[in-house]
Amino acid sequence: MTTTSLPDKLPDWYGLEEPKTNNQSASQGDIAKSKKPILKQKQPDKGWSPQTTHIKNITETWWGKDIPPANQTPSTIELDNLSILSPLQIGGGALPEGHNLPAQISGVSCIPGSSLRGSFLRWIVSLCQEYERSIIILTWYKCFPQLVINNPSLSSKIAILVKKLERNNLEEASLSEEEYLFWDSYLFRQDRSIGWKPKAIRFETTYLKNLTAFPLHPQQDWQVFGKKDNKLAVMWQFPAIAPQNTPKNSTTKNKAIERFSKNKNSDDNPISPLKITFHNSLASNQKEFVSKQLRMMLLYQGLGKGLASGFGRIGNKNKIPPGKWKIKLKGMKPAIENKKDYRWSPQVLRACLRGHFIRLALTMLNRDDAIALTNTIFGSSDKLGQLSLTSYLVEIKNRATSNSKKLYSNIPKNIVDEIWIINVDCNREFHFLIDNLLSFTSQIGGLGRGWRRPRHHVEREKEGKDGQLIPFSLYFGSSFEVNSSSIEQEEIALIHNLQSQIKQLAIFYQITTEFPQKTLDDNLNGAIISLWKSKQNIKQHYRNELIHCICSTNKRRRNNQERPDWCGDNESRPSGYAISDRGHYNLVSVFDSEMHKLLINEEIAALDFNLWNNVWSCC
Repeated sequence: MTTTSLPDKLPDWYGLEEPKTNNQSASQGDIAKSKKPILKQKQPDKGWSPQTTHIKNITETWWGKDIPPANQTPSTIELDNLSILSPLQIGGGALPEGHNLPAQISGVSCIPGSSLRGSFLRWIVSLCQEYERSIIILTWYKCFPQLVINNPSLSSKIAILVKKLERNNLEEASLSEEEYLFWDSYLFRQDRSIGWKPKAIRFETTYLKNLTAFPLHPQQDWQVFGKKDNKLAVMWQFPAIAPQNTPKNSTTKNKAIERFSKNKNSDDNPISPLKITFHNSLASNQKEFVSKQLRMMLLYQGLGKGLASGFGRIGNKNKIPPGKWKIKLKGMKPAIENKKDYRWSPQVLRACLRGHFIRLALTMLNRDDAIALTNTIFGSSDKLGQLSLTSYLVEIKNRATSNSKKLYSNIPKNIVDEIWIINVDCNREFHFLIDNLLSFTSQIGGLGRGWRRPRHHVEREKEGKDGQLIPFSLYFGSSFEVNSSSIEQEEIALIHNLQSQIKQLAIFYQITTEFPQKTLDDNLNGAIISLWKSKQNIKQHYRNELIHCICSTNKRRRNNQERPDWCGDNESRPSGYAISDRGHYNLVSVFDSEMHKLLINEEIAALDFNLWNNVWSCC
């Protein structure tokens, strides 16, 4: 095996802080510019903490230009032609404290063999345990069939297995007896712990390219509770492959694919082959066992961080899972902080569904219980959620628009004109919940940037250097369609269904059994408080009065009027309402109790209350 030589000097950004002699602390810029390590006198063993000024140097140093070859023996199982299907997260966290850098060898980022070893162990152990449970259930079923079927304490997974057994459909089991015995021979069991047998399998290091730093924002605190956290966090990722081209019969030149192909982060093979070497020689069918389960693990469990959010899925770029749902996203698109790199991230969908889940939970539970239940289902920084939600951007289509020559100052027009096709799936036990959440989310707003506004553009003017007014256009809002089974239900029916599910989940996960009726005197901060529907054929008036008159910063300033707090802004709090275009009417979702009281009492002078109705309130 040939390896690249280790660097003979430390990078510029690698150093230890030391107070200056004039009793002033060294600034981050001084540390970043230092050409050699700065040793701290009283704490010589203190390690280096990454700063924001180091991000560029880390990326350039660990980009990875040459991937070292790995060992190859007759007992080595190799998976090649792999692609990163959803962003692979390795390292990250808050800067400077709590931050983990990606693993690297000789300046090449990598997934250590130990990480692959642990992930594959988790996958195989779960399959073996499922097989063992199926044998126990089968034995019970043969002896006491009615006892097994009628036992209400059986988990949903066992209940599904019983139904399979009833149909004698044992072929659906994940492992055959032969494969189970093969994997069991490589497992070491002691007390309650399970691991690989020593020296039986070696997991090779997997090398990666295209390391990129992305900002990580506390979405729940800001989007739901209006609390801004200026603490910077960064997640190191290896971006997913570009979506596949449009159909061959399309005559439209797809500028979206062109954009991805020019992006250095869109390398179709940023990952080296995955290799596992066995100490003993394997038969051909045993090699097939290993290859099959390794591919299944990479595709359905993944590697790295954020697995429950849909990150870290690896596989064949031509075999992306179709998923249970398909989303068609229109209008504004998700982008990273600089607003120039438009890309899909699984966290966009998860954060949006999470936000609406907790907004509905707050209509029934106190704040602590609502947060606890949301963290149980969707996870948190220190807790793995029960929901595993995956989403893949599989295709980008261009659509013709009536304003084909119009340009926007805040977003490229070709991005607005694109339709993003996204495949979505989740674990079986949450199918009903996610189906209802997707339907509800599509009816009250969009996804990602601009989700609180319907798709529309506005004309503005700005003063030029010569004092003349220069017209320009801005685009706002997003919307999406989804093929959910509950999409035909009205908003109120979906709310009742979701509230019922939230109640059941709170009881099942032992969060609470008390669901007091909320009133406007309760703390409803963050909850969805009411829905308001406009009458038909007045959508434009209704939308303009609320967004571009009452909440217009310029118009309020010209008329010496204060802008209501519930209008929101980019600095202090998000908007206290959302508007969606439902075809023949607009739907307003209110998240602010003060705005709700003004609407109920008809105290917003600019609105004609004969043109809209309150169709639902939480209290």
